[in-house]
Amino acid sequence: MKTRAVWFLIMALAFDASCEDSGKFVNPLAGCEGLFDSLERFNQETFDCVVVIDLTDPADLPKNLARPDGLFRLRAVTARMTALSGLDCYCFHYTQLKRASLNKPVVKAIIVRPPSPAKMLTCAAPREEFWAMLRETRTPVIGFCGGFHQIYLAFGGKCGDMRRLAAGETDIHPKYSPGFLKEWGFSKVRLMKRDPIFDGLGLELQVLQQHVPECKQVPTEFEVLASSDACRVQVIKHKTRLIYGTQFHPEAYDNDHPDGKRMLQNFFRLAGVNGRTHR
Repeated sequence: MKTRAVWFLIMALAFDASCEDSGKFVNPLAGCEGLFDSLERFNQETFDCVVVIDLTDPADLPKNLARPDGLFRLRAVTARMTALSGLDCYCFHYTQLKRASLNKPVVKAIIVRPPSPAKMLTCAAPREEFWAMLRETRTPVIGFCGGFHQIYLAFGGKCGDMRRLAAGETDIHPKYSPGFLKEWGFSKVRLMKRDPIFDGLGLELQVLQQHVPECKQVPTEFEVLASSDACRVQVIKHKTRLIYGTQFHPEAYDNDHPDGKRMLQNFFRLAGVNGRTHR
C-alpha cells in the first residue's frame, strides 16, 4: 500500500508539471495512456462510431485510479453511449485531441463528459484546441454539466457560481462549495421551448443535478431551451448546428428517472445514428 501511495504521488506531480508552459512537449497522460483509446487505432477506423471526450484534469487521474471504483463512471458513460447509439464508442482525453482529430465521416456524434471532480480545464494549449474543435466541428455534439460549460465558454459565454446562501438557508451538500446555492439530486427542469430533443417528454423533466457553477451569459449563437427555479440556463442549443448542452446529467438516468435516457435517444436519432449497420 505504501508503494502504491508513493506511485500515485509521483504521477500526480508529473501530471501537475505537464500543464505548465515549459516550452517542450510533456505528455500529460504519461503512465495512464491505457485509460483512453489510441488515436492511431482510431485513425484506422472505417465503421461508424461515437466519441466520448473526458475533461478530467490530468492531475486528478491518479486520484481517480486510487479510488475503490477507479474510473468506473467513465466506463459507465461509454457503455451507455454504446448501448444507446448501437455503435462502438471511443473515449479520448481532451489533451489527446487537436481541432481536426475527430473530423472524420465515421464519427456520428461527440459526447462531452464533465471533469471528475468538477473543475475548469487547466491545460491551456489543449483547452484552446478543444474549444476550437467545438467551434469548427459539424459533427453533432452534446455536453453534460462541466461539458456543457465548456461548450458555451468555447463560444464566448461566461460562467460563475450560483449565489451565496442567505442567512438561515440550508446547504444541501455542505462538503461541496460550502455556503453556495446548489442543485443536487434528481429535480425538476421546465421546458421553455419545444425542440426535437424533448420528443416524447412532458413539459417538466426529472433529471440528476450536481452543480454550483452556472451559465451567466449565453453566447448569441445559442438559445435557452429549459430552466429551473434555481438556475435559468439548463439546456442550450446552437441556433444553426446540432450542438446541445445540459446543465444536468442526462446520462445518469435510472428506471425511476428515465427522462435523460429519452433525451439521449432523441439526440442520437437527430444525429442520424441508427445503430450498428456495418459490423
